[in-house]
Amino acid sequence: MRASKLILAVLLLAAAQEKEPKTAPTIRVRLSSERRLNPSKEMPVRFTIENATEGDLEIDEPADYLDGLEILDGDGKVLKKFGAGSAKKRTVKVEKGGFIGRVVDIMPAMTESKGGEGIAKLTWKLGGATSNTIEPFVVRDWVATIETNHGEIKLEFFPEVAPRHVLNFTDLVRQGRYDGLIFHRIIPSFMMQGGKFKDPPGFRLKAEFNDYRHDVGTLSMARTNEPDSASTEFFICFARLPALDGKYTVFGQMVAGESVLRAIEKVPTDHSPCPKCGKELEPRPTPCCGAHHEDRPRVDVVIKKITLAEKSSK
Repeated sequence: MRASKLILAVLLLAAAQEKEPKTAPTIRVRLSSERRLNPSKEMPVRFTIENATEGDLEIDEPADYLDGLEILDGDGKVLKKFGAGSAKKRTVKVEKGGFIGRVVDIMPAMTESKGGEGIAKLTWKLGGATSNTIEPFVVRDWVATIETNHGEIKLEFFPEVAPRHVLNFTDLVRQGRYDGLIFHRIIPSFMMQGGKFKDPPGFRLKAEFNDYRHDVGTLSMARTNEPDSASTEFFICFARLPALDGKYTVFGQMVAGESVLRAIEKVPTDHSPCPKCGKELEPRPTPCCGAHHEDRPRVDVVIKKITLAEKSSK
């Protein structure tokens, strides 16, 4: 009997809770930003507070939008916790369906949280409402200098269209993973390719195909027939190559060193004649006699070192 009464009490309590009207939200809050934010400049994020009721509503705008902002890194580690809620700046009467908002530079919060480059996960709380989570890429404007045994080539990047590829490349550069490797494939009037590791890197990048063209000095990512297969190998174009547009991820462009690029383009390779089949080949990409034809320089073109420097804002 006692057990039956207990079960009945639980069922009655659950039914009573279901009948209780749920409190409708009075406000909704949202975050939005560009896909990429540059921590060397302002990092603008739009904070929006919407009237979620069926009538006019007085909304308290916070004095400090950043107080309610939570910041996580790409692995989910909390860099900045939600604040306790700041004092109100003002009270604004907002009509049904209306909103107020502000574009706020989140640089102070990012600096305080000591967040670095990579994916940032941002969520905002205000007055009991929780926003959507946005995941902008945080990437600075870098210039890379590739020091070869033929001279230096300088490159700038396009993080606004290919942030994953830029972050991957700059991270490998900081680790020194490219230092001492070679441009193992060079084809005149086409491109030079480098960054091949001795052991497979164990990761693949999601393609970020974009509208940038493959032109002289374009930096793009090599891949297999699978679009999402780029990892460490990259190439720099010797010419305008429209057949590659939209099929490989362009993530940078040469800004200095064209004379070095042309010197490397002229180095003797096994392209013609092919040492294994003896065929004379045109100076363009060709399968030649199959997989054994590698377009490899007869004397190594060495990547002595790649260094990064932040691009001047001037």
